Amino acid sequence: MKTALILNFTGNTYHYGCYGTSNEMYHRLVEAGYLVNFISVRATHSLTVFPDNGEKFTSAQFANEFLKENAAIATAIDETDLVVVNGEGTLHRLSKGSMTLLYLIYLSKQFMKKRVLLINHSVFPNGGTERGDFDGIYKLALSALDDVVIREPLSAEFYSSAGIRFRQGFDSLPLYIGRYDLLGIRNEVLDQQKILLCGGIHYPEAVIKTLVEQLSAYKKDYSFEFVLGGKAHLAQEDAVICEQFQKAGLDIKLVTAGSFEHWCRVIASAAVLISGRFHYSIAGLALGVPCITFPSNTPKVQGVYQLLEEDGYLKWSDTDFENRFKQLLTDALNGELGLSEEKRIMMVEYAEKNYDLLGVY
Repeated sequence: MKTALILNFTGNTYHYGCYGTSNEMYHRLVEAGYLVNFISVRATHSLTVFPDNGEKFTSAQFANEFLKENAAIATAIDETDLVVVNGEGTLHRLSKGSMTLLYLIYLSKQFMKKRVLLINHSVFPNGGTERGDFDGIYKLALSALDDVVIREPLSAEFYSSAGIRFRQGFDSLPLYIGRYDLLGIRNEVLDQQKILLCGGIHYPEAVIKTLVEQLSAYKKDYSFEFVLGGKAHLAQEDAVICEQFQKAGLDIKLVTAGSFEHWCRVIASAAVLISGRFHYSIAGLALGVPCITFPSNTPKVQGVYQLLEEDGYLKWSDTDFENRFKQLLTDALNGELGLSEEKRIMMVEYAEKNYDLLGVY
């Protein structure tokens, strides 16, 4: 039996969106006939020996040191037939996590001569869509891969400039929601009087104040909930953001989802989802929920809205943020901003691109 190794597996950490993407990847590989192992995203971010500059990528001496100090990972790569990299949102700037994952990709392909697929990912070497000094390291690490599938079109700008072949795909989360037969549950669970919020990397204090002022105008007719949840090792900032809303005066109930299905049902039940989390927004859009979405730590959310050609994305820096949010909220509560059936099908079809070459390997 062939063996596949998933690098940067997120099924056991962060939240149920990351859980869903990695578990879909796992199931697809099993269904393609592979025995599947994985290296957790927690390992990606916590290795004690990792490349802290580009010169180490091509150093045989550093490669030997890395393989010696990270013997379990080295053995897993050595023994696999196929390396599948769950890129997610890890590949941006030169953080420890991004440098480690880039090096594992480079090591797998260039030193250990494995077939390597980089799928389900966004890539922003310099943090945004601009070209800059960090492009070189990314080009070095990603140039010789067997397949590259991106989640949104803004990531295409790096690959196009670097001359690296890629294919347009989408995040895997809608596929896992569909695996649970949950894509059509909105009519079953919808609560027209519920406004749902979730966390993000960071909400500016001034934005929280504005949101609370705007949302409080609806408190007579709507309830407010804040959803979070994951299998383990949750993103701590989500609970902090909920507390910030509460301290700012919003009467909002914290809902901790106890399972992936529960998480999907909570999101699907909302009249509108207000989100600073990439995967929460993806889930909301896939489930047909009107969404208002704020920026993440890279332009990946903006890229999703560009691909879908939909309204609902709002930058923190918008010069008319307050009025823009007010209009989006009005539109959402009037039933706008939810994706059409055609757009939701398009998300699934693009997501399938992550896996349509598995049979080749």
